[in-house]
Amino acid sequence: MDKVTVDNVEYLKCMLFPVTLDVNGRAIFHNSTEFNFGDRIIDDNQLLTQSQINELQLNKKESFNRSLSVSVQYLIVTNQYLEESFAQLASYKNETGITTAIKLIGEILTQQTGRDDAEKLREYLKEFYAEGGQYVLLGGDETVLPIRYTYPNIATTEIDLENQQVCDLYFADLTGDWNFDNDAVWGEKYTDSVDLTPELFVGRLPFDEPIEVTQYIEKLIQYETNRNQVDLSYLEKSFFFCSDQMRDYGSLGQHGLIAEALPDYFIIDTINGIEQSRGDDPNPTNQSSKSLETVLSEGFGIVNIIAHGSSMTFEVRTSNYNEFPKSFFTTDTTMITNGIVSNLESNNRVSLYVSLGCDNGAFDKDQPPFNHLNPSIVETLLSQKNSGAVGFVANTRWGWVGSSHLLQKRFLEYLVTNVNQPAIVSLYQMKEDYYYYRDLIYGINYFGDPTMVVYTKKPEPLALDMQYNQNEILLSTVSNNKLLDNTTIFLSADGNLIAEYRTDENGQLTIDYQFELGTDYKISATKDGYTIDQKNYAPSIATDIDDETNLTLPTSYALEQNYPNPFNPNTQIQLALPQKTELILTLYNVLGQEVRIIASGIYSAGIHTFNWDGKDNSGNNSATGIYLYRLETLEFVEQKKMVLLR
Repeated sequence: MDKVTVDNVEYLKCMLFPVTLDVNGRAIFHNSTEFNFGDRIIDDNQLLTQSQINELQLNKKESFNRSLSVSVQYLIVTNQYLEESFAQLASYKNETGITTAIKLIGEILTQQTGRDDAEKLREYLKEFYAEGGQYVLLGGDETVLPIRYTYPNIATTEIDLENQQVCDLYFADLTGDWNFDNDAVWGEKYTDSVDLTPELFVGRLPFDEPIEVTQYIEKLIQYETNRNQVDLSYLEKSFFFCSDQMRDYGSLGQHGLIAEALPDYFIIDTINGIEQSRGDDPNPTNQSSKSLETVLSEGFGIVNIIAHGSSMTFEVRTSNYNEFPKSFFTTDTTMITNGIVSNLESNNRVSLYVSLGCDNGAFDKDQPPFNHLNPSIVETLLSQKNSGAVGFVANTRWGWVGSSHLLQKRFLEYLVTNVNQPAIVSLYQMKEDYYYYRDLIYGINYFGDPTMVVYTKKPEPLALDMQYNQNEILLSTVSNNKLLDNTTIFLSADGNLIAEYRTDENGQLTIDYQFELGTDYKISATKDGYTIDQKNYAPSIATDIDDETNLTLPTSYALEQNYPNPFNPNTQIQLALPQKTELILTLYNVLGQEVRIIASGIYSAGIHTFNWDGKDNSGNNSATGIYLYRLETLEFVEQKKMVLLR
């Protein structure tokens, strides 16, 4: 038995396999145990599981670069119907170092007091903030979560909902009294006591179906990790739609004014989506929205909409100023002569959309009293599978020709400056700068994951290279064939963050941890300006036992044929070791050039299985072809062929 000492308390550690063999070699499984120490029987309450020991060690581990706080940084509020779908996002965020939890709105409404359901939610968020919370995702539309309608002026009569904005800033500002005069009109300029400086960063995904949630989350993870190896050069491109009065504004047009905010290295398209020859032309000659489906599908990091709009459309060209005939993008799939946002190519080239168009963020208008027949632009583009938007800044009601472009430009200026901060930070900074445009900042909301950093420069690829040696993981981080230092590494299990580390000046790290059999671990690597990489690790009996074990072990070395073969993109290689030995398992192309070191180090006796994901040592996809994999130990050498088909 091994000894483990934690906080000056000594524990004896043993591994129990509740299986014995009868005289005929058949396995007998036991479902009860009794531990004896000398003549003393050990009570169950004196025993600790491996996971409990791990937790004790975690609290005392000195190699952490920071203490892991038990407080939750990121809260997802949703309902029970969508909870399972949002669990994938919570797990991913925990795995990548943002402590995340889900809270059901039903529980909040039964626990809190308030003048209405929206205030009850806000009261709960005050508690979350007091406990260290920073980010909130409102996971649902108005049928899932309460929303707050606000009015920026002074109400003397009943205000129609058409003239009230859906204001998520209400849930971010926790110190003001948005209904100080208690007249049920929230956010009035002089009679209510609104504090426009937010305490929380609040985003929203205006969905009501699990498939919408799932498709957005998969798109977000692809955006941050680039698992599908998309050419990310498109992120340094920006597309502009501009028409009508906005097209004719000043000498440059509002598209020209806003484009000044983008860096010099950006490729900016202010041609294809700009109304020609001018905004008031009765017969404009620019491309139709239908033809722009293909152009927009090429991929742009930022898409700017500077046009008239509705909850379901935004204009591309019109007769005179905003008159028919019109060509527009729409969510209505029956309008086949116009651009349909769901027709964008599913190629993982997703964008941040920024719109000053009226109602483009009015996700509430598909329900009474509005009853629009089709979903909103913001909902459709965000939920589109592998295309459309990964984030969206939009008005829930009106924009203004003379002022909205100022806010859009300022947001982009902050976005390209705050390169390693979530995009929502830039939105809130813009709102603080233009606080006097209350009738605009109430209705401009951030739709998407509020912790997401928008790439305004093509990120470099980051790859994890890992070797396993019993309770150690030997890890290197690589980018463009070079070791990458000071990379943050997160260890998690079952979607829960366990530990945080950093690679050294050589881009290397040894994780010394008591891994538990039967637990699936994930190792994530993050660094500002780079994509995220994640690897799975599932410790097996073979990799965690000593030579002295009584389990049946291989009697000879063996290198098995990989399976599946041919494959795309993953295959597994299994080998057998009769004793603990040092080995190297290397992959070569047919020219004999090294492609990938699959495994290297000292491994215990047993059966070991390794995965190859089709990537080389630099994290790049390997081409279709025949490859050789070769196992070398002091006593044994063998190689076999495999076929990768792209």
